[in-house]
Amino acid sequence: MGYAGVKQMLTLDKAIDDQRDLHKLCNDRPLETNELFKPNSFYGIDSIIKEYCSIPHEKLLKVVFPHGVSYSRYFVWEAEKNTTIPCIYYYSPHRYEIYKKKTNKIIIPAASPFIYLTELLKYQPKPVRKGTIFFPSHSTHHVTATFNFDKIIADIEQLEDKYKPVTICIYWKDFNLGHHKLFEERGFRVVSAGHMFDPWFLYRLYYLCSAHKYSASNELGSHLFYSVKAGCSFFFIRYHAPAREAPTSILERDVSTPDQDITKKLLELFSNPIEESTPEQLAVVDEFLGSKYLKTPSELRAELEFADKLDKFGFSRHPETKKMYYRMPNLIPRELLRNMKRNLRNNVAKTFHLTK
Repeated sequence: MGYAGVKQMLTLDKAIDDQRDLHKLCNDRPLETNELFKPNSFYGIDSIIKEYCSIPHEKLLKVVFPHGVSYSRYFVWEAEKNTTIPCIYYYSPHRYEIYKKKTNKIIIPAASPFIYLTELLKYQPKPVRKGTIFFPSHSTHHVTATFNFDKIIADIEQLEDKYKPVTICIYWKDFNLGHHKLFEERGFRVVSAGHMFDPWFLYRLYYLCSAHKYSASNELGSHLFYSVKAGCSFFFIRYHAPAREAPTSILERDVSTPDQDITKKLLELFSNPIEESTPEQLAVVDEFLGSKYLKTPSELRAELEFADKLDKFGFSRHPETKKMYYRMPNLIPRELLRNMKRNLRNNVAKTFHLTK
């Protein structure tokens, strides 16, 4: 599969140039999307999938794409569960049973969008790799993560010279919280992949990783798997889950606790720095990212069309398994429903304004 002619592409030079203004790159912004399941636009997932399949960017996806790697067999995000979209993808085998148990959706094995991104970018120019890119534990929109920055920095500074220079990749929320300053004050270069609502986020992340020989973190996260697929050799530095601050209801809604056996396995595999990823490490990364389910553009396009027909008509035959599926169709056009909700919100806002 070759994608050298893809037009809508963030280049390596642009990704590097973006680092000149981290304030602009990380500044909070609204999510601008027409997707029915809005989180499909997190990190530019929808754009990657549509670019890979060569389908119009205005076409709506009728499959839920989980936007990260999950290490839990028991947690399901409420937004994924409650959306009316009929199908959901899973990348890691351990996610199948919980989706089957807690959702009424058609559950389909799939490759992570990051796998499709690596296909899109595999013919793009690559920088010379040097040093380590470090991913600190990060906050989210509604949850603040804190840890002992001094101890982490001390451990980073004690790394052997071959792992240096160490570049800190800061999450947009933590940049806005000022956490990057703690690293800059100690002389570290700080970079960012941008805001989670930025459609070029994963592109930048790929390019930033591809400029480093090693990647590291103090916590388990999607960065482990993405950086390894981008060619880094990953290792943990002082692994420790951070303190997470938010109302209890938010923590229960947004934060999942990794299964102990999964965490133990990954810690054992990636506990020490090594020159190159081992076959066992690569196999585990591929397992979590669903690499074996990578489809050609035409195959993925056919599967997305299957989900689209199921959503519209209530029945559709899967292009690969040939199995016929049935679900309650969306009898009310979603655009009409969205307009009704928008008008209702506007009327409520106007009424509230007039009564103040």
